[in-house]
Amino acid sequence: MNIKRAFLAAAAVLMVPGYAMAQSTLNFETTVVTTNGADVTVNAALECNTGNPLTQDQDISPGLGNGVDFIVQEVTLDTDITCGITFSNLPAGFVAAALDTNGEAYPVDQPPHCRWYVVPPPDTSFPVAISNYCELTLAPAPIQYTMNKVWELDSNVDVSEQFSMNWSCYNVMTSTTATIPSTYSSSWGAIGDASNTVGGNLYPNPAGGSYCTANESNYDSAVESDQGCSGATTFAIGDGEKSCTVTNTVFFEGIPTLSQYGLAILAVLMLGVGFVGFRRFV
Repeated sequence: MNIKRAFLAAAAVLMVPGYAMAQSTLNFETTVVTTNGADVTVNAALECNTGNPLTQDQDISPGLGNGVDFIVQEVTLDTDITCGITFSNLPAGFVAAALDTNGEAYPVDQPPHCRWYVVPPPDTSFPVAISNYCELTLAPAPIQYTMNKVWELDSNVDVSEQFSMNWSCYNVMTSTTATIPSTYSSSWGAIGDASNTVGGNLYPNPAGGSYCTANESNYDSAVESDQGCSGATTFAIGDGEKSCTVTNTVFFEGIPTLSQYGLAILAVLMLGVGFVGFRRFV
């Protein structure tokens, strides 16, 4: 009996290093990058189906040293392992994309994420490694500036409804990676009620101060314009599309006329002057 116990004890001692070697520690280095240097904060959450801890999360901002290295201990690599990082609290006005160790892309109807497996599913393969990384990239969404033109005319008015409009966007970026703001200007024209949207390749300055204006020119001399787009339409990250409206009416100077009361007073005055003149000179 003692020999049997001794044998079991020796076997257990020999097995301990094997179990210890089967346990591994995984790390998932997670960072956030904004292409235009904007200061944002998102939440990254790691979840695994094995190891310790199973879930953990942390807020992350762009910049050197602002990332987080999630550590998962006591992982047995000879079992099916699934680990994934999802991002939440994404700032409005940015287009997000995630890149992980395996270059996984995610469907557009899902939030950006990274995912790893020890045993891949049948249709894809994103194996987990001892060291893994996940990088979230945030690029600003473009701005859109819409100018509307409205004519308020009577049906019997005959004027030209042809017009042109000069517009400018100030303190804007011309690409998702630009760091120096610039001014972008152009013009457009049409006949009658119309609208024009510009700015699909323009991006707001993350430091603020981006705005667009437009001024109408070259319209009929009988037309009055309220220049409704001459004021600054400001854009910040996340604003998307904004619009303004220019309304035109017709102005006729006309010939001054007297009302019925004015005509009566004028008639009385003329009769009085005639009566006095008649008595004086006849």
